[in-house]
Amino acid sequence: MTHFSGCWTVPEAPATVGKQILFLHLGVEGLSASKTVFLPCVLQWGETPFGGGRCWSVACWSQSGRELEVSEFVRVQPGDTVEARIVRSVSAGRELWRVSASVGDELTELSIALADPLSGLKFFGGALEAYGPGMEITYPACASVSFRELKIETESGQLTPRWQAVDEVQDGGQQTQVVSPSRVDIFFRPPPAATAL
Repeated sequence: MTHFSGCWTVPEAPATVGKQILFLHLGVEGLSASKTVFLPCVLQWGETPFGGGRCWSVACWSQSGRELEVSEFVRVQPGDTVEARIVRSVSAGRELWRVSASVGDELTELSIALADPLSGLKFFGGALEAYGPGMEITYPACASVSFRELKIETESGQLTPRWQAVDEVQDGGQQTQVVSPSRVDIFFRPPPAATAL
């Protein structure tokens, strides 16, 4: 893999502004020197020890084992488009990874170097994580978010991903739908039933 990218639109604010934390992200995960390395571009609602607040903001993360690094947070507004890019290159026998997210003219990014290459790569073409006190979570008022223009490239050319929808938690009827190799939709509540013609 040399390049993974995609974009999504910042959704409306949660209907009730509480202490919930929401993450919407795309990213890459693999193993390096027996450590799990996770490299996501993250749209966040809520405050964490690393930043954020009762607003939407975007940052890039690098988690290697228990070590975590987070780029500068950029505040964004509903309707903005987040463009995420994860680029891999090799220099002097080391893998170099650059994780970046841009919204208009604003850019936030992280660069990391790995002595041991990432193996067993997993790609997240859109993910929702939600946390709250007592797991009381309010999601955005809109129905869903679409991760679109998803693209994975290798040194041999572009791949056509076969995304798998995984819905580990459905306390509010959340659901993932794979629309195409370049689009994955995440619903915050049960999607409307299809109507027969």
